[in-house]
Amino acid sequence: MILRKIRNHPKLIEMLEQRTLMAAPLVITRGGTYTGTWESTNRSTPAISVNTTEPVIILNSVVRGPGDLIVSSTSHTNITVRNTKGYGVNPNVAGKTVGEFVDVYAFDNLVVENSYMEGTAGINALDYQGDHTLNETIKIVGNKALNIDGRKSNGAGGYLDFNERTSKADGHTETGYEYVQFVQFDKVYNVPGVEIAWNEVINEPGKSRPEDNISIYKSSGTASSPIRIHDNYIEGAYTVKPWQGDTSDANWTYDWSYSGGGIMLGDGMGSTGALDTGFVKAYDNTVISTTNYGMAISAGHDLEYFNNRIFSAGVLADGRPIAAQNVGAYVWDIHHGGPTRFYNNLAHDNLAGWVKANGSRNDYWTNDASTMPNNVKYSGTVTRALEAAEHAAWTLRFTQQNGSPFAAIAADGSLHVTGTDGDDRFSLSTGSGATADHIVVSLNGQSLSFAAASVSTVEFAAGAGNDTLDFSGVPAGVAAVHFNGEAGGAAINVNAGTFTFAEDAANDNPQLVVTVATGGRVVFGATQHLAELNVAGGRAVVTAGGATRIVTRSISVHDGGVLDLNDNALMLAAGDAGRIGAWDSSAYTGVTGLLASAYNYSAWDGAGIGSTAAGASAGLMTLATADGAALLGLAPGETALWDGQTVDATTVIVKYTYAGDLNLDGLVDAADYGVIDNYFQFPGTTGYANGDFNFDGIIDAADYGVIDNAFQLQGAPL
Repeated sequence: MILRKIRNHPKLIEMLEQRTLMAAPLVITRGGTYTGTWESTNRSTPAISVNTTEPVIILNSVVRGPGDLIVSSTSHTNITVRNTKGYGVNPNVAGKTVGEFVDVYAFDNLVVENSYMEGTAGINALDYQGDHTLNETIKIVGNKALNIDGRKSNGAGGYLDFNERTSKADGHTETGYEYVQFVQFDKVYNVPGVEIAWNEVINEPGKSRPEDNISIYKSSGTASSPIRIHDNYIEGAYTVKPWQGDTSDANWTYDWSYSGGGIMLGDGMGSTGALDTGFVKAYDNTVISTTNYGMAISAGHDLEYFNNRIFSAGVLADGRPIAAQNVGAYVWDIHHGGPTRFYNNLAHDNLAGWVKANGSRNDYWTNDASTMPNNVKYSGTVTRALEAAEHAAWTLRFTQQNGSPFAAIAADGSLHVTGTDGDDRFSLSTGSGATADHIVVSLNGQSLSFAAASVSTVEFAAGAGNDTLDFSGVPAGVAAVHFNGEAGGAAINVNAGTFTFAEDAANDNPQLVVTVATGGRVVFGATQHLAELNVAGGRAVVTAGGATRIVTRSISVHDGGVLDLNDNALMLAAGDAGRIGAWDSSAYTGVTGLLASAYNYSAWDGAGIGSTAAGASAGLMTLATADGAALLGLAPGETALWDGQTVDATTVIVKYTYAGDLNLDGLVDAADYGVIDNYFQFPGTTGYANGDFNFDGIIDAADYGVIDNAFQLQGAPL
């Protein structure tokens, strides 16, 4: 891929959520805005406790711990959580689960927006106590959740690996999970203005155990302002072992049934009809592979879901069937409340395709056809690829509708990724598994996925600040990646895949640091002016052609890394003296050491700074090196032009030329013989510039063999 106009700064810090230091748990006793990083190591102690009725905003923060992360510890709280990341940790207490991201009880108002949660038990809202106006309501909008997890810890760093089991000895039953949801409402009655929208929830098999992803339990909106659940993407709801059916061994009978799923609009019956679930609408959601059901109504009144997309291929990524697969969508009075308790419930104009474990389809089910009119069964084959395409379509819809804070596809197919004015960390990679044909971009831990077929180029605009791009490859068909720098510095780390620089990155930013890790490859297709080039186990190749110059203030090649100059030149710009290196009695150091490492008896194929072109010349060509002091006779403080570049006495030059060309003028002649003849007379003299052409630390007959060969076979001056 192509990097054009990229900014850089030698910043290798991790994202805030990968922090090394976090503050102790926080107890909030006064209203206000709180920003920071807080962690609890005790499952019984929240990372943040809100103990005030005054409005509290938790903004741009990170919370982490084995228990609940953000909780209300008094009645009538008013809590907003915005742009905050929460990470659950295995409690390492046998039989205990990780806690909720947000857990509020007897609350007045709750807003959770644009936040990220990973490995938590989601959001729990219990017992609303507000004033039943739009000023005191619930908004859960624009969040991302990865792996809502109800698995119980085994107390030894892992989790229990069963669903339910019954002892054959005494008949007692044990469960390996607790019920947890991305969003759980309980006793949230008659609340207007409630919205659950534009959230992305992904639960990975074997790493999560949600029950219902969204569950409205004994809760209600109002007739004029129903609870609105819309435009969410829900993927995954599984037992701990989704492929496993009921089984038994000598001691236990194992039950692997599963009652969870995607979006449950109505569940549970109250003690009276007034306490039943009511007035909920769910529309324009995408629900993928949630096992027992995709969308459902099982209790309550005035519940409606429509225009939703509901799919499951019924198999995992490795092709194994999901054992508990049931139905795409249903409406069913599961508690047998009858027409006085279960009424005005509809599911209509949805599209579903749901494959059971045996390969048959079960898209919809109801015992009353009047509750499910005008629904459409998907006419094609439901596959994992279809599931992936649904995610890509939702992501595109999200960016178009919401004006994503950092990524959107333009009409010409260019994907624009926009940073903030602070220090940003971007990443660019290829999807995996069924989404291998997708491109994934992230900004500061928030990721978006796009079908590669819809993307022609990727355009980064990094804003002010010191920014880093982690590159791990993109799918075939994405033609170019442009990183446009503004103020500040930036770094690019090539961790995998091939990244091509088609233009000088310094056109916009002269402070570029490039690091090429093991598994990564960089191609320089044009002259570059860099702050640093670090080849840390990877490979950097300068395209053959003879006209490209790599000008950098610092270079490092290590851990088996290779910089292949081909037939071009490298200039290590003005800096500390001595960077050309010297013989230390056993090997060369500095730049000369990197050349010597790659030389390999003129094959030029070792680690270090090498040349495919020189290696193919049977010893005729080489990479010659000299510094400004030796080459041009420059004294400290003096400068001169060489090959169009300003050099001083400390500048180190590496040039592809004829072997034995000591003064780097592109040919072997009497001037070069004069130098080697002179230094041959002084035993102990070393260095290419003095005649050690084979980098063995001595000027001898072997070096004369190198220069004589080139003198006889050389062509036109370079």
